[in-house]
Amino acid sequence: MGNSNRSLGDMFGNTSPDYLPFEFRDLEVDLEAVCTFLLVVMELVTAVELHEHLLKIFNGQFEELHQRQSQWTVPDTELRESLRVAVVEVLLPAYRFSIKCFGALVENGKNPDKYIRYSIEDLDQMLCEIFEGKTLNEARR
Repeated sequence: MGNSNRSLGDMFGNTSPDYLPFEFRDLEVDLEAVCTFLLVVMELVTAVELHEHLLKIFNGQFEELHQRQSQWTVPDTELRESLRVAVVEVLLPAYRFSIKCFGALVENGKNPDKYIRYSIEDLDQMLCEIFEGKTLNEARR
Protein backbone atom coordinates (compact mmCIF):
# COMPACT_ATOMS: atom_id res chain seq x y z
CA MET A 1 0.00 0.00 0.00
CA GLY A 2 2.97 2.30 0.34
CA ASN A 3 3.05 2.43 -3.47
CA SER A 4 -0.18 4.46 -3.60
CA ASN A 5 1.77 7.58 -2.59
CA ARG A 6 4.13 7.27 -5.51
CA SER A 7 3.86 9.90 -8.26
CA LEU A 8 3.90 9.25 -11.99
CA GLY A 9 7.42 10.64 -12.00
CA ASP A 10 8.50 8.01 -9.48
CA MET A 11 6.79 5.23 -11.42
CA PHE A 12 7.76 6.21 -14.98
CA GLY A 13 10.62 8.64 -14.59
CA ASN A 14 10.37 12.27 -15.65
CA THR A 15 6.89 12.99 -17.12
CA SER A 16 7.55 16.45 -18.57
CA PRO A 17 6.57 16.85 -22.24
CA ASP A 18 10.25 16.91 -23.22
CA TYR A 19 10.59 13.28 -22.10
CA LEU A 20 7.55 11.97 -23.93
CA PRO A 21 8.28 9.77 -26.91
CA PHE A 22 8.52 11.78 -30.15
CA GLU A 23 5.16 10.54 -31.47
CA PHE A 24 3.33 11.78 -28.37
CA ARG A 25 5.02 15.19 -28.49
CA ASP A 26 4.04 15.40 -32.16
CA LEU A 27 0.48 14.37 -31.31
CA GLU A 28 0.36 16.98 -28.56
CA VAL A 29 1.45 19.71 -30.99
CA ASP A 30 -1.12 18.53 -33.56
CA LEU A 31 -3.86 18.47 -30.92
CA GLU A 32 -2.98 21.99 -29.79
CA ALA A 33 -3.06 23.19 -33.40
CA VAL A 34 -6.45 21.57 -34.00
CA CYS A 35 -7.87 23.03 -30.79
CA THR A 36 -6.58 26.49 -31.68
CA PHE A 37 -8.03 26.17 -35.18
CA LEU A 38 -11.41 25.06 -33.81
CA LEU A 39 -11.50 27.97 -31.38
CA VAL A 40 -10.80 30.41 -34.20
CA VAL A 41 -13.47 28.81 -36.40
CA MET A 42 -16.00 28.87 -33.54
CA GLU A 43 -15.28 32.56 -32.95
CA LEU A 44 -15.67 33.32 -36.67
CA VAL A 45 -18.93 31.38 -36.90
CA THR A 46 -20.20 33.23 -33.87
CA ALA A 47 -19.07 36.55 -35.36
CA VAL A 48 -20.71 35.74 -38.69
CA GLU A 49 -23.95 34.67 -37.06
CA LEU A 50 -23.96 37.75 -34.85
CA HIS A 51 -23.31 40.07 -37.79
CA GLU A 52 -25.96 38.34 -39.91
CA HIS A 53 -28.43 38.82 -37.08
CA LEU A 54 -27.50 42.49 -36.71
CA LEU A 55 -27.80 43.06 -40.47
CA LYS A 56 -31.19 41.37 -40.47
CA ILE A 57 -32.36 43.73 -37.72
CA PHE A 58 -30.87 46.73 -39.52
CA ASN A 59 -32.57 45.79 -42.80
CA GLY A 60 -35.97 45.44 -41.18
CA GLN A 61 -35.71 48.69 -39.26
CA PHE A 62 -34.27 50.62 -42.20
CA GLU A 63 -37.03 49.42 -44.53
CA GLU A 64 -39.70 50.37 -42.02
CA LEU A 65 -38.19 53.81 -41.38
CA HIS A 66 -37.60 54.46 -45.08
CA GLN A 67 -41.18 53.58 -45.90
CA ARG A 68 -42.55 55.77 -43.11
CA GLN A 69 -40.21 58.75 -43.50
CA SER A 70 -40.56 58.79 -47.27
CA GLN A 71 -44.23 59.60 -46.68
CA TRP A 72 -43.42 62.50 -44.38
CA THR A 73 -43.30 65.91 -45.96
CA VAL A 74 -40.82 68.59 -45.00
CA PRO A 75 -41.79 71.49 -47.31
CA ASP A 76 -38.83 73.70 -46.40
CA THR A 77 -36.07 72.62 -48.80
CA GLU A 78 -33.22 73.77 -46.59
CA LEU A 79 -34.61 72.01 -43.52
CA ARG A 80 -35.33 68.84 -45.54
CA GLU A 81 -31.75 68.74 -46.84
CA SER A 82 -30.25 69.40 -43.41
CA LEU A 83 -32.32 66.54 -41.96
CA ARG A 84 -31.16 64.21 -44.74
CA VAL A 85 -27.52 65.22 -44.26
CA ALA A 86 -27.82 64.56 -40.52
CA VAL A 87 -29.22 61.07 -41.16
CA VAL A 88 -26.64 60.29 -43.85
CA GLU A 89 -23.73 61.46 -41.69
CA VAL A 90 -24.74 59.05 -38.94
CA LEU A 91 -26.01 56.07 -40.89
CA LEU A 92 -23.64 55.67 -43.84
CA PRO A 93 -20.31 55.70 -41.95
CA ALA A 94 -21.62 53.11 -39.46
CA TYR A 95 -22.97 50.89 -42.25
CA ARG A 96 -19.79 51.32 -44.31
CA PHE A 97 -17.64 50.33 -41.31
CA SER A 98 -19.84 47.32 -40.59
CA ILE A 99 -19.70 46.08 -44.18
CA LYS A 100 -15.96 46.72 -44.40
CA CYS A 101 -15.26 44.73 -41.23
CA PHE A 102 -17.68 41.84 -41.61
CA GLY A 103 -19.01 41.96 -45.16
CA ALA A 104 -16.56 39.40 -46.50
CA LEU A 105 -17.51 36.94 -43.76
CA VAL A 106 -21.21 37.34 -44.48
CA GLU A 107 -20.71 37.24 -48.26
CA ASN A 108 -18.96 33.88 -47.94
CA GLY A 109 -21.80 32.46 -45.84
CA LYS A 110 -25.18 31.12 -46.81
CA ASN A 111 -27.57 33.53 -48.57
CA PRO A 112 -25.46 36.70 -48.34
CA ASP A 113 -28.12 38.70 -50.22
CA LYS A 114 -30.51 37.97 -47.39
CA TYR A 115 -28.27 39.95 -45.02
CA ILE A 116 -26.46 42.48 -47.20
CA ARG A 117 -29.44 43.89 -49.07
CA TYR A 118 -28.06 47.34 -49.75
CA SER A 119 -24.88 48.79 -51.09
CA ILE A 120 -23.68 52.12 -49.71
CA GLU A 121 -24.97 53.72 -52.91
CA ASP A 122 -28.40 52.09 -52.46
CA LEU A 123 -28.71 53.47 -48.94
CA ASP A 124 -27.57 56.91 -50.06
CA GLN A 125 -30.14 56.94 -52.87
CA MET A 126 -32.91 55.75 -50.58
CA LEU A 127 -32.06 58.39 -48.01
CA CYS A 128 -32.47 61.04 -50.71
CA GLU A 129 -36.14 59.98 -50.88
CA ILE A 130 -37.03 60.63 -47.25
CA PHE A 131 -39.19 63.59 -46.29
CA GLU A 132 -40.58 63.89 -49.86
CA GLY A 133 -44.19 63.03 -49.05
CA LYS A 134 -44.43 59.98 -51.31
CA THR A 135 -47.46 57.74 -51.27
CA LEU A 136 -47.21 54.36 -49.56
CA ASN A 137 -46.77 52.56 -52.90
CA GLU A 138 -44.06 54.99 -54.04
CA ALA A 139 -42.18 54.59 -50.76
CA ARG A 140 -42.05 50.78 -51.04
CA ARG A 141 -39.20 49.23 -52.96
